[in-house]
Parts: sequence; C-alpha cells; structure tokens
Amino acid sequence: MKVKDIKYTHGITKEGLKYILYKNSKTYSVNITVLVRTGSIFDKIPGESHLLEHMILKSSKSSNYTKIQKELEYRGAYRNGTTSYEYNEYYITLPYTELDYGFSYIKDILINALLDNKELNLEKNIIYDEILKNYNDPYEHSYESTLRNYLTKKSLFYNSILGTKQDLEKISTTNLNNFYLHYNTKNIYVSVSGRFDKQTTIEKIDQLSEEIKRSKNSVENKYQDIDIKKPTRLIVNKSNLSKNAIVSLTNISSTYETFGIKSNITSNLLSTILGGTESSYLNQALREKTGYLYSYNLLKYQHNKFGFEGILFESNPKDVEKIIYEIHKTINNVKKDKIKKQELNHFKEFYKNRLLIKNDTHKSISRTLLFDLFNLKKMYTPARLLEYLDKITLQNINGVLQKIIVENYNINIFGKTEGININNLKKTLGN
Repeated sequence: MKVKDIKYTHGITKEGLKYILYKNSKTYSVNITVLVRTGSIFDKIPGESHLLEHMILKSSKSSNYTKIQKELEYRGAYRNGTTSYEYNEYYITLPYTELDYGFSYIKDILINALLDNKELNLEKNIIYDEILKNYNDPYEHSYESTLRNYLTKKSLFYNSILGTKQDLEKISTTNLNNFYLHYNTKNIYVSVSGRFDKQTTIEKIDQLSEEIKRSKNSVENKYQDIDIKKPTRLIVNKSNLSKNAIVSLTNISSTYETFGIKSNITSNLLSTILGGTESSYLNQALREKTGYLYSYNLLKYQHNKFGFEGILFESNPKDVEKIIYEIHKTINNVKKDKIKKQELNHFKEFYKNRLLIKNDTHKSISRTLLFDLFNLKKMYTPARLLEYLDKITLQNINGVLQKIIVENYNINIFGKTEGININNLKKTLGN
C-alpha cells in the first residue's frame, strides 16, 4: 500500500517564532499546540517551570479561573499543559468556528498570565499533593534512581521536574515573572491543525508574534552539555512501597543530536522485534513460556544531550535472577541465530501500520511534525518515515543487533528485595 504524503506549511515570523500549519477541511475541530523551550532544565530553582505552567493555566490578567473554565466548557474545548525537562507544552482543541477564541486563549497563556501571591499559594498546595503522590509511586522512585545513576548532582536533568516542597517554598512571584520572560519568540513553536483558513491563521500567528515580542525579552534558551558520570553497575533500593521487585536494565543511549532518522527507525524496529509485541522474543520467553512477569516495558528516554534505554519489569523477587538470565539468554540467542527475512518483513508491516494509526488525526500529525521541528529542526511526515523503514535491510537490523551487549546493562532494583541473591547478580555483571 502506497501512502500518500501530506502537505503542510512551515514558517517563521520576523520575530523568530516558528510554526507549522496542517490543514484538514473535513474535520469539525481545530487544534493549537504550543511548545516553549523553558523546561525544568532551565530552572533557577527546581520546580520553577512546572509551577509556572500551573499558574499559567489558572487566571489571566483579563479573566479569572472560573470565567475561563465557563468559556472553555461552553465551546466544548479540550485544553491542558505539561512540563518536561526540555519544554512546556500547551494546547487547545475546539470547534473550527472558534479559532479566534483559541488564539485569544493562547495569547493569555503566553503573555497575560496572572502571577500573584494568592494564586501562587493555592498552586503550591496542589503541587505539594502531586509531590506526595510521586513519593508514594514506586515506579517514580525506580525511574529517578535509574536516571540519577548516570548523572552528577550538578547535571541539568538531576533534579525532579516538580522540585521538592523546600524548593517550592523559595519560589516567589518575582522568580516566576523573570522565568516568564523566556516565553519569547525565540523559544516558542506553534502548530495549528484541522479546519482553518490558511492566510487568516498566518496573520493571527504574525500578530501573536508581534505582541509577544513587545512584552518579552529575546533571550534564546540553549541546551548545555550534561554532566554524566560512570554508573554503578548494580543498585538495590529496598522499599515497602512495592510488594514486588521493580527492575530496570539500562545503558546510555543516543541523543536527538547524535542519532540520524534512519538509525532511530532501525533502533525502534529492533526494539519492537525483541520486545515490543505479543509475539516478540522477550514477550514469548518471559511471559508466554515462563509466566515470570507481572509486567515489562521497553525503556527509551531520548533527549537533547542525554538519553538511556533498556528494559523495565516487575516480578516476584525470587524470580529476578531467572528473569535477568532469560533476558540475557534470549537476546544472545537472537544475536547468534540472527533475525530472518520473514521476521523483518512481519515487524516492518506492524511498524508501518502502527505508525499510520498513531498519525490518524490532524492533531497527532501536526504534533509529530512540531516535535520534529523542536528536537530535530527537520520535519518527517509518515510517508517519509515509511520510505526510511522500507530501506532497512537484514544487514542493517542485524548489524545493530550485534552491537547490543546486554551483559553491560546496569541493573537497578526497587521495592521488595528479599529472596534476591545479590552476589549472583554481581557475577552476572562480571563484578
């Protein structure tokens, strides 16, 4: 099946704001998504970026929270925001007839947020609960322990996105207003998708860009090098938060900067073959044949300047050694026997269809393009990605497979640890 390529518009305003337009005149909705390069790695005080996101989604200088909610509900709009290490994301999806309101809402987010002490204290209390929830989540502890195993304390990724309660107590409205200045045209990326008039929308983006320029500085946030340390090969954190052992096997991986798109697709395809579906090698070995696992997932955290990947599983502690042994044995057997043409073709077809299903709405397509622009400075449509997929050969996939040395993966265990023979695990690692 030949996939028809999509058409989109990519532009940049004279003030430096970058945008993507993807039009679908058959839909009833329009979506506006904004990425701002102001994630938690740019915090002066840990938790700043996330706290500001909460504040921005509350009241504006022209309207209070309740009124904003009523206006959104009347239009049946979906809206939300999120904070990552590298960006803040805001979006609104609403009827195409309400595009003017959509841009007014985005303008309030980027320019007119009300950052006063009353709202600040309310949002701090909400985030205190969020911090407590994360503290009681064993998977959050497992992730942070795994992440910090690769980073020094002064690394930009070391601190929690939420910060601690002590961190939040230090943040004032002055701190937030200073951080808010970085919501400027050099750091903002916008996508509009769905049903809209192209020329009118470009004019609205130009107007928004001019208004942002008048109210903000022009400092472009740039990524700094990450302080990476030599990881500890085996970390064991005993905790009553989990009745099972949560185990990650990970290693440093490529970053957005060091990985080409074909290499990225090849790596993702190989991960799918090894453990990404019900019929994959690891799923068959660890669930279908042995029944060892409650759950397992493939890990891939890819950022600018830093990344790690591997396998995460949860099991009865007494089975941990057997599971790690099975993982090593399974991957090494695949390396020995190599992936066959029939398997490669099967998983290529799976990868293709999942890619097309994932990009089946105007919002998902435009969001993918926007993140490509944000992270890679290039856009890859589904049709273009499938061209790269088609070119992957047995030699390519087996070449990447042979580079995996699973014995070099670091082990992190969190939760219940009784019954795990630590000395045997050290032998597995060659310690």
